Amino acid sequence: MFDLQRVRKLVNWYIFQEYGKNDAEIAERLGYEKSYFSQILNGKVSLSKSFIDKLCALDQNINKVWISGSGVMLKNEALLSQNVSEMPNTFLKNMVLKKIGLPLLSHDDVVKYSKLTEEEIQEKESYYYIREFEDQGSQFLIKISGDSMNPYLNSGDLIACRKVSKEEQIYWGKVYIIKFTNHIQVCRIYPDDTNETRYKLVSENDQLYPPIFTDKSQIRSLYQVVGVVKVM
Repeated sequence: MFDLQRVRKLVNWYIFQEYGKNDAEIAERLGYEKSYFSQILNGKVSLSKSFIDKLCALDQNINKVWISGSGVMLKNEALLSQNVSEMPNTFLKNMVLKKIGLPLLSHDDVVKYSKLTEEEIQEKESYYYIREFEDQGSQFLIKISGDSMNPYLNSGDLIACRKVSKEEQIYWGKVYIIKFTNHIQVCRIYPDDTNETRYKLVSENDQLYPPIFTDKSQIRSLYQVVGVVKVM
């Protein structure tokens, strides 16, 4: 079983090592079309042994078993430490040494998100790399549970979330995660036309879950839902 996240890390390592300027040049060196190579990196095409063999063969110092989740990336760990210390910016260091993508958090994690350390987030088992979500500023994914947002969101779907600052405008009717002191709620937000100090929180499945009103002061944080991964 090959680890797609580690394949992506290795490709970024090759770019840093100047085997190519970008994914397209790495693809060409491996004998693949850019579009097909992108499909592999995005998980749309399954990783094959022949692909892994070609990828690891670019550098004899690559530890092939690392792709399957064991050991370190380079056979020479000292070389890894030396090269990483010479990297010009934090982004490249993160791409090589840390998990890439958006962490999948539990509901309890979101409640205490502001207190989670970077190390605690890095310990999360599941990461998903979806470039479009990251480009929109997403910070994490969370799995939907329950039926309050049916049929728009079903139990098991993953939603990508971005923290909303206090200065940002709230877009009425959009889906947000609202963090209260001890729990979160996924819903659409509307103004309360009768009381400007409250929001109207609306579930998609409004026949079972009627709208509720909440004081703005009760809300600790807001996270805008910027993307959805549907689970069929």
